[in-house]
Amino acid sequence: MSDKQLKMIVESLVEAEMNTLPTVTVYFDMDGVLADFDTGVLTGNPRAGKAREVYMKMLVNFPQFQHVTDDQIRATLKGPQIDPGLKALKKAYNNFRELKFMETNKEGFFLNLPPMAGAGEMLAQAAEMTGRKPSILTAPVDNNTERCKAEKEQWMQKNFPGMYDKFICTQDKELYANADSILIDDRTKYTMKFEGNGGIAILHKNPTDSMQKLEQILKSRGLPV
Repeated sequence: MSDKQLKMIVESLVEAEMNTLPTVTVYFDMDGVLADFDTGVLTGNPRAGKAREVYMKMLVNFPQFQHVTDDQIRATLKGPQIDPGLKALKKAYNNFRELKFMETNKEGFFLNLPPMAGAGEMLAQAAEMTGRKPSILTAPVDNNTERCKAEKEQWMQKNFPGMYDKFICTQDKELYANADSILIDDRTKYTMKFEGNGGIAILHKNPTDSMQKLEQILKSRGLPV
């Protein structure tokens, strides 16, 4: 058998093995994962920065909230509060939240956000681990969906051109959940719905943690990462 024939056989075997590997789609959220939403708010609106400082100082007095997400705090504080401390905390939280979303109403807010540290590395690592580019699955703000969507897509094109496959902007992220899809998101609001609809979700805390969890998931599925 010639070297050429042997090479063709090896290549066909490798191709056949690759075709039998499970196909996985990784979706990345943007705000808080790829784009630095908080820095954009705090630098753009000093009042929001001061309101956040007041809220964070008050939060220290509530150890039950020290290791939970923002979504979980919001859910806990929802509705009337009888306890004076929780009532004051809710007021401070709502004040910060109101000022924060006032900033997102400004034209160019999403387009000019700085990238999160490690964002590009995560996109590259996900592509390397899965053998395909990840996609973007981000939610728009309620007050101006079309502007938000356009700015977010432009932001991805400006900061990470050629590093992702599809760009999807929707509140209904769970519609893209299935047994072969993984969502990396910093909000439990979306990770829980995604998992509830049959997908796999990673609650993002930092790039190292998310990539380690992604690697573990892919290894458990038999992918050669």
